[in-house]
Amino acid sequence: MKTRYSPDPKKALAVLKAWMDQHEPGPEATRRVGCSLFQFWRVCTHKRCRRALMCSGDPYACFRRCWPHVPEEAKIRYRAMIKAAQAGLGAREIAAAANAAVMDCGVPLPAKVNAK
Repeated sequence: MKTRYSPDPKKALAVLKAWMDQHEPGPEATRRVGCSLFQFWRVCTHKRCRRALMCSGDPYACFRRCWPHVPEEAKIRYRAMIKAAQAGLGAREIAAAANAAVMDCGVPLPAKVNAK
């Protein structure tokens, strides 16, 4: 919903891209995104993470603590998506590469993914 206070989406995207070009995220920010992606904040002992609905503490400790509990299929998919994104593929190609990686490893996919 656009209100008189919301910025033009095209201008906002241009400003965001310009800011991202100047501020390359460091390894801690990247790890924090990974922790938030897997929603480790749901089982975090820090209240600030649960309040923010994202990783707000030490992302390295959080990742070490929670990564062993992530299902193997999700780990394979995550690694394949990172490799495909680094290769410069688009969103659909990244998803296809992740599905192919899971199929190659012999881990069964959920029924709705196999339905196609």
